Amino acid sequence: MPSILDRLDRGEIAARIAEEGFNHVRLTWATGTFSNKDGTPYTAPADGGQVAANPDLRGAAPWDVYWACVDALAGAGLAVITNQHLHFPGCCCSDTDVNGLWYNDNWSPAVFISTWIRVAQASASRPLVVGHDLHNEWRPAKIGGQMRTPTWGTGGSGSFPTDVRLLMQNTTGRIRAEDRDCLAICEGLNYASDLSKAGAFPVTGKCIVYSLHDYKWFHPDGQSQAGYFDAMDTRGGYLARQGIALPWIGEWGSDNARIPGTPRGSASGSSAAQEQWFANIRAWLAARPNVGWCWWQWPAWWARATRPGTSELVYDDGHTRTTYGIAAGQDGKGTSTDLLGLL
Repeated sequence: MPSILDRLDRGEIAARIAEEGFNHVRLTWATGTFSNKDGTPYTAPADGGQVAANPDLRGAAPWDVYWACVDALAGAGLAVITNQHLHFPGCCCSDTDVNGLWYNDNWSPAVFISTWIRVAQASASRPLVVGHDLHNEWRPAKIGGQMRTPTWGTGGSGSFPTDVRLLMQNTTGRIRAEDRDCLAICEGLNYASDLSKAGAFPVTGKCIVYSLHDYKWFHPDGQSQAGYFDAMDTRGGYLARQGIALPWIGEWGSDNARIPGTPRGSASGSSAAQEQWFANIRAWLAARPNVGWCWWQWPAWWARATRPGTSELVYDDGHTRTTYGIAAGQDGKGTSTDLLGLL
C-alpha cells in the first residue's frame, strides 16, 4: 500500500510530484494486499493509522486505497504504471525473501494471473494507467524446499517453472485481453539488471517495454564512464541502439547525501564511488534520450515493514531513510531541491 498517506493527503502528494516536473509514477502493490492464498480478494480493511491524512479511506481495503491513489495521480495529470512488486507485503529485495518468482509456496501461478486480470480490468477504464510492470526484480526464491533461479528463454513448465520470458509472454496476453492499449513492462534477470537475452529471446507482442534497474552496487568501484556505457549497453541499452525495443530504467536511486552538489548531512556520508556512478548514469541517460527512467523513490518515510515470509521487523512506522528520499521533513513536505535540480 502506498506510504505517507498518514502524513499527506493523496491529492497533495500527486500535485507535488507533478509540480516537480515528473510525468509518471510506478505504483507498487503486493499479491498479499490484493489476494488471499486461494485467489479470492483480500477485503480486510487497511490499518487506519496508515491512512490518517486521508480519513475517507479509513475502513477501506488496500485494493480500494490503491485505486484511490491511482485516481489522485491521474487527477494531477500523471501517468501511472502498476507494478506487482512483492507477494508477501514487506521489505524488498533479497534472495531469501521468497518473492523472486511469480509464485511461491503461499500464492500459486494461477493466483498471480488472476490478480493481474483484476488489476487490468480496473485499469481498463482509467486512460492514464498506461502500463503494467509484471514483476519486480526476478531473483532466486526458495520454493518447494529448494532454491529456484529465474531463467530466460529456457522453456519448460512442470511444478516449479522458472522461465520468466515465457511467463511474461503468456501474462501479457492475458492482461491485454482486459486492458488492450497498455504497455507490458518486462524486467530483466538478476534484480532487473540484465536484459542481455531479450534480443535473442524476445517477449513478443504489442507495446512491449523492457525494464532495467540500476544502482551503484550493480557496478564496480572506480568504473570509468566508458566502462559504464559498455556495461549498460550490454545489459539492455543495445535494445534501443539496435532498434529492437525501447528499454526503461524502472528504478534508479541514490542516497541524497552521496550525490555531487547535495548537502552532506547524512550519517552515511559521501562516497566517491557513489558519486561516480551517479555521474555515469546521468551521462548515459543524456546520451540515450529515447531511454526513459523512474527514480526510486518519492517519500523518505517508511511504513511498518517486516521481512517477507517472517515476522521480523525491519522498519517501523515513521522510520526515515536518507537513501532515495525526495520528500522529507517531519511533516513529509520537505523537498530535496538539490537532487531535483540534478534530475
